[in-house]
Amino acid sequence: MFVLKNYIFTPSKIALASQPTVSRFFNRMDEDTLNQFLAITRVLRMRIYSIQMPQAVILDLDSTLLDAYGRQEGRAFNFHYQSNGYHPLVCYDGMTGDLIKIQLRDGTQYSCTEVVDFLQPVLDEYLHDYPEIPILLRGDSGFSTPDLVEAIRETLDCNLVFHGNVVSVNQMIGIMMGSIAIFGIIYYLVILLPEGEGRR
Repeated sequence: MFVLKNYIFTPSKIALASQPTVSRFFNRMDEDTLNQFLAITRVLRMRIYSIQMPQAVILDLDSTLLDAYGRQEGRAFNFHYQSNGYHPLVCYDGMTGDLIKIQLRDGTQYSCTEVVDFLQPVLDEYLHDYPEIPILLRGDSGFSTPDLVEAIRETLDCNLVFHGNVVSVNQMIGIMMGSIAIFGIIYYLVILLPEGEGRR
């Protein structure tokens, strides 16, 4: 049985599966089924890479909201999104947009919750199966936790570089001194400057 977009096809004939067949399929899913899906994606990735090996892989780490409107188990209010649903972890190939891994979590989870356990098997796969491919990791500031940083350093034997709104101490001192000077001038002009001198 193959899932293609929103249709489920059986190998013997191209036909839309009935609702009871789909329900039985989803009701039989368990941890083993999910691991089998991960194994399938790994085999597909190996086949694709055997045809065209990428120059590099950008593991794009993110979390998102999956809206839920009923009383499903794990559905909860997420304050960041101001909505009810699930808050899964997602890892894409940043170059192709291919989904590498996804893990469903309840809606109350913070972005970085369980991120090391989620990402470690992906890193291990790439280091074991494709040691020649450079790995880059991209994620927002919610993922820059000490546990993840340590796991990446141990696994990839690398130094991490954080981009974004990073300001050095010298830059911060310059910004503060400039701000103090500007506020001092404004204070002088508004409060201390006598009525007759320079005011109109």
